[in-house]
Amino acid sequence: RKIAFLGGAIGGTKNIAAWCAVIRLLDPKQWFFIQAGVVDRTTLSKNDLFALQDIESDPPENLLIFDHYLKNDSEFNELISISDLIWGIYRDFDRSSNMLSKAAYFEKTILVTEDTLMATRVQQYGIGLAVKQDDPHSMLAGLEALEHLPALANKFEAYRQEVSPSVV
Repeated sequence: RKIAFLGGAIGGTKNIAAWCAVIRLLDPKQWFFIQAGVVDRTTLSKNDLFALQDIESDPPENLLIFDHYLKNDSEFNELISISDLIWGIYRDFDRSSNMLSKAAYFEKTILVTEDTLMATRVQQYGIGLAVKQDDPHSMLAGLEALEHLPALANKFEAYRQEVSPSVV
């Protein structure tokens, strides 16, 4: 199965409603999802809260949630290292994220929100794709398209050298 990783502080910008919708749409025999980080419910939208409550009350077999702080960065990094891709489809997120550096360091493609700073960087370096933040079908198409990207080792290396040579 392909493994998608969403991690860090899980708040309103993490787009939990879309994350949960995509989990429900994909075949659990082909996809597995890891969500790692404390969920700050006070920052979630009503749609996010509803989706999270729904998925917690009827959890799919292909979702693992760590709703707590991981003991150290090595545990966080280990989860990324076993994943196939990083979910960076954040909602209304106008800045960058350390997840781009994590993607480059661990050579994991990343799916981000279009028309954002993260999308500009992902497209500039070719380390993933950008999709619409509120369209699960666009996200599904992006996940499928990630599988067909050519070898990206040189692109990840370029990102590491130019943007984050010592950040992990």
